[in-house]
Amino acid sequence: MLAGCASTSSSKGVVTTTTASTAAVSATTQAGATTSAGATTSASAPAPAASGGKVTIGLDGEPPTMDPAANSLSLANGSIYGAVFETLIRATPTKPLEPLLLESMPAESADRLSWTLKLRKGITFHDGIAFDGTAVKFNLQRQKVSVFNGASLLLLNDIVVDPADPLTVKLTLSKPWTALPTVLSGVDGIMISPKSGAGGKSVARNPIGTGPYKFTSWTAGQQMEFARFDGYWGAQKAPAGSLIFKFVPIEAARVAAFGAGELDAYTTIVESAANEAKAKGAQVSAPPPTGYGMVMLNTSAPPFDDVRVRQAMEISYDRDAITKAYGGQNYADYSSSPFIKDSEWWVAPAEAPRYDLTKAKQLIADYGKPVKFTLLSLKGSQELEDATRATVEFWKQAGMDVQLQILADLSTYVTDVITGAYDAAGWIGGSIGDPDTITYALFHSGGSSNYMKYSNPAVDAALDEARGSSDPAVRKKDYADVQQILRQDEPALITSHGRIFIVASKKLTGLDPDFFFPSRTVAPTS
Repeated sequence: MLAGCASTSSSKGVVTTTTASTAAVSATTQAGATTSAGATTSASAPAPAASGGKVTIGLDGEPPTMDPAANSLSLANGSIYGAVFETLIRATPTKPLEPLLLESMPAESADRLSWTLKLRKGITFHDGIAFDGTAVKFNLQRQKVSVFNGASLLLLNDIVVDPADPLTVKLTLSKPWTALPTVLSGVDGIMISPKSGAGGKSVARNPIGTGPYKFTSWTAGQQMEFARFDGYWGAQKAPAGSLIFKFVPIEAARVAAFGAGELDAYTTIVESAANEAKAKGAQVSAPPPTGYGMVMLNTSAPPFDDVRVRQAMEISYDRDAITKAYGGQNYADYSSSPFIKDSEWWVAPAEAPRYDLTKAKQLIADYGKPVKFTLLSLKGSQELEDATRATVEFWKQAGMDVQLQILADLSTYVTDVITGAYDAAGWIGGSIGDPDTITYALFHSGGSSNYMKYSNPAVDAALDEARGSSDPAVRKKDYADVQQILRQDEPALITSHGRIFIVASKKLTGLDPDFFFPSRTVAPTS
C-alpha cells in the first residue's frame, strides 16, 4: 500500500540511493548460486548443465534506464539487473555478505580509514574489456558524482589502483565507515564496462556487465531480451538460452497473459494474487521481506512541519481493516520501524501505534489550522490503488483535506520526490547487511535520501556514532535510540514490510528465493 516507486537495498522497489541500491541489485548472485536446499555451489564446483530454451517474464513496468548511476530505482531494474550486472560483493536475505567480483572480502586497515579490495582474475565484460582495478575505479568515480547515488559515497576520498597489481584497489575514507562492504553490494558496487559508460549514454539503453546473460535488444514499451553469455567467468553458466522481460504494468493483464501461456512467470506484490495463482497450480516463490513501504512526509513545510499532524496521520488509518479488505499489505509483521521484526537490530516500540480516530482528531484540533495536502502515489495494481484510496478516506475522517495524485511515469515521480516537490509520497525502502544503509541515508540531516527534510540532532548523533563504530553493543544502542525517536517524530509512516512474489509455471526450475526475479537461476525444465 502506498508504495511509491518500486530499493535496496538498494532503496534496488523504490528505494533510496544506498538503501535502495542494495535492493535494486540484490538479484546479482555469487558465482555459485544458493540452491533451494540452501547449499551453495562454489565458483570451483562443476557447472550445472545449461538447459537452453527461453524464459519469458512479466514485470510491473519498464526500467526508465539501465544505467546504475542514473534513475534506476524500480522493481523492474531489480529484476533485470541480476541477469546482466554483478556487484563487487553479494548480499542475500539469509546469509552474510560474500565476495562476488572480489576474490575475498575487503580488508580494513588498522586505523579504519582505508579498505583494500582484491579482485578476481580472468573476468571480462560482455564487450571484451577486462575487469580490473581501472574498471573498479571508473565505476566508483562515476557513482560518486551521480546525482542519484553520489551522496552515498561522500566518505570515499580516494581510489588508488596498485601500480604493481592491477587487481588490487585501495579505498581511502575521510572517516571510519563500518558499512562500506554493504554499500559495495548495492547499486554503488555494480560494475559496468568502462567503454559503455564513458562520455555518453550508451549504458542507459545498452547495458554491458559481467553477468551470465548479455543484452541483445530493447523494444521500448514492450520488452527487453538477453542471451546466454558464453564467456561468463563463473562456474554456474546461464541456465536458459535467453530471457525476455515483458513490461506489463497492469496486474490483471499479467495474470491473463500468464494464464494464456504468454508468460512463463511474472512478479507481483499483491499477496492475494499470488495465493490465487498457487491455488490454480502455479509455483510461487517469495523471499524474506527486507524492505518496507512508507509514506514520506515533507517536514520542511506545513502541515508536516508540525509533529502533531504527522502523529495524527499515523494513528488515523486502520491497517487491519485495509489489510482485510484488500490483502497483500503484509501488516502481520508490522514493526513500526525501518527494521523488520526478525532483524537483530529491531527493538519493540514502547507503545505500538494503534488506530485511534478520537486521538487523531484531537491532535488535528490542537494543531489549530487546516490540514491540507496532496499524496503522491505511483500507478500500480488496482488492489494497491484501492487500498491507497481507502487510506486517504481514513485521513479525511480525521479532518484532513487530502488530494490523491497518481502518477504513471516513474521518472516524473522520482524527480518530484527527490527535488522536494511534494507534500506526502509513497515510497519503498530497504536493505540488508549493515543497518547504516537502512537508516543513515533516509533519516540523517545530511542523508542522501532524506527527502523528508527531516532533522533531529539526537538522531544525527546516534547515526554518526553507529556509522563509525565497530562495537556491536554501541551500535545496537544507537539504532535502538533512533527507532524510538523516529516513532515519536514520524517523519515517515512505515506502512508495511511487504514482499515480492514470483508466480511461475510448473515448467520452470530454479525459483530460488531472492529479492527480485531470480534471473540467474531460472530455466525451462528439460
